[in-house]
Amino acid sequence: MSTIELPADVVAYLNELASDIASEGGLEWQSVEQAMRDAHARRRGFANEMMAGRTKRAQMIRAALASTVYLNIRKHETLDRFWRHAEYIDSTVGAS
Repeated sequence: MSTIELPADVVAYLNELASDIASEGGLEWQSVEQAMRDAHARRRGFANEMMAGRTKRAQMIRAALASTVYLNIRKHETLDRFWRHAEYIDSTVGAS
């Protein structure tokens, strides 16, 4: 049996669908195909809500996401600065 390697974004989306199906009660009362269609519809509805940004929930999630992205950027900038400083110290100490 051969293995198919899926792109990371496809795997992430399938994991989201699986989580959605599990949170809605699993497959006890419907087929896999119907559960996937329903989960996809819920994900699409949420994506549309986020794009429109009109609901309080979308506004709160957008703010939280923006904060998370900003903090991650700042963290990486700080770490880069730290490593550059450490490399500079190492190069000046080694030169003496």
